[in-house]
Amino acid sequence: MNALALAAARSFGLAAAMSVFGTALAVRFLAPAAGPALRRRLWWLLMSSAAAAVLGGLCWAGLEAAAMADATDLPAALIALPDVLGSTRFGMVLLDRLGLLLAVPLLVGKTRREPGLAGAGLDLAGLLAAGVAVGLQAWHGHPGASGDPWLEGASVLHLLAAGAWLGALPA
Repeated sequence: MNALALAAARSFGLAAAMSVFGTALAVRFLAPAAGPALRRRLWWLLMSSAAAAVLGGLCWAGLEAAAMADATDLPAALIALPDVLGSTRFGMVLLDRLGLLLAVPLLVGKTRREPGLAGAGLDLAGLLAAGVAVGLQAWHGHPGASGDPWLEGASVLHLLAAGAWLGALPA
């Protein structure tokens, strides 16, 4: 298995998820006071970041399944994928994360009257879903493997701070 491809898929998915969270913060707190052009750009950024995060997560899942099954070809990796997603902590956390990332666009501008974040902005539930999706990354690394709740909590806070800062830069 190509470790570089695995690292790239994981990094891409995490960066896109952080962009979802940072953009969700911008939508929640800046979009209501912004003009229609900025609201449309934030809408597009949020949607494209969510799509990229899901795509990155799916690629990561496929590559991780291939690595776990020691698969050398695509059919063997695809055969292993359901077991990896349904029977491992990695898979279950990733599915939760992908579900939350898919929910964020559905929760955007629940009360909007026209496309492109014309209403009050991001529903608080959408912001919470984006934050939890970013925070779940803690259970894909050393903090989650340690079982130490303090380390896991610190990692979640670190991920949220990074998502708020780095993830909001594109917005």
